[in-house]
Amino acid sequence: MGAKVFEIPTTPLSVPGLRLNEVFMQGLAAKGVKLFFPERILSWEKENDGAFLLAMGQNPQKKWIRAEGVILATGRFWAHGLRADRDRIREPLFDLPVHQPENRNHWHCEHFLDLRGHPVNRAGLNIDDQFRPLNRSGKPALGNLFAAGSILAHQDWMRMKCGSGLAISSAYAAVTAFSNMRR
Repeated sequence: MGAKVFEIPTTPLSVPGLRLNEVFMQGLAAKGVKLFFPERILSWEKENDGAFLLAMGQNPQKKWIRAEGVILATGRFWAHGLRADRDRIREPLFDLPVHQPENRNHWHCEHFLDLRGHPVNRAGLNIDDQFRPLNRSGKPALGNLFAAGSILAHQDWMRMKCGSGLAISSAYAAVTAFSNMRR
């Protein structure tokens, strides 16, 4: 080819992403991490000690996972991390408040290809400096709940073409914050 070739390890379905995914799956399994793909967490409860009980599936196959902390990385609309109703955008699992335009009439700009992007694409969860989602009072909703990726407010990863960078860097920050809290 006459040129240096390199791979950018983005998520699947890119070839480098598939390779990266395989390495992660093997490495996580070797460390005893249990993977539950393609299961979704459908509900949760809080234990007396502050841990989460997360429910996957529905009766009679419902499975429960206990976790000391949770990183909410459910994505936005396509991945069902955010849901758009007739009058508002909501976060369906934890019922967290979603930063969003004042009303549905302001979700989109008049022109489809507006260079500023559409305000609805900046909807998401407000967080503190520890990546914990905020409640309606502006305080952390739950001390051991963190958020990462495209569910975060005030960014337009699609227009800015930074989805992988946003996901990786915010997940790293959330894991670091949780690790520091446990010390």
